[in-house]
Amino acid sequence: MADLKISALTASTTPLAGTEVLPIVQSSTTKQVSVANLTAGRAVGATSIQFGSGSVLSSYETGTWTPVLQFGANTQTITTPIATYVKIGKSVTVNMQVTWAAKSGVGRVYITGLPFAKEAGGTVPLLAGCPAGSVVTVSAIFYNVDGGGTTLNFAEQAGDINSVSLAASGSLFCSGTYFV
Repeated sequence: MADLKISALTASTTPLAGTEVLPIVQSSTTKQVSVANLTAGRAVGATSIQFGSGSVLSSYETGTWTPVLQFGANTQTITTPIATYVKIGKSVTVNMQVTWAAKSGVGRVYITGLPFAKEAGGTVPLLAGCPAGSVVTVSAIFYNVDGGGTTLNFAEQAGDINSVSLAASGSLFCSGTYFV
């Protein structure tokens, strides 16, 4: 086994105990170093990864959330709701799709129930979309999240989307990232 590169060694199925000794060559002298000495204080976990300014990654979480589609004050019956999120530190990425078979009521279109409230201040615009036939408007659709809120407000270039801009049945989907 002399003069082998680490990449040429066979894989081991037995975990290291820390008492094993490795030969290390330093300044033409071979020294014996235990595995425990090589790994001491070097455990890597989500709470020990530091970034440039010294901030630490404090959380990683995935899950689902429950979207509630509103047309004004009218809650819509939705089918096939799909809503997931990934939270890494203060960043939350949401993915969502809702489908309605029939509209009830009129009014501004929005979805409540985001998994985390957006940080205070400002509005974050995020991309949204609809399958062909779901929207009767010709403008691009996006949504925004107001500071401190947990609501997706759907809009188009001309302003807020009203339920009259939506087909009698259809789908809305969106994906984006905001900060908490």
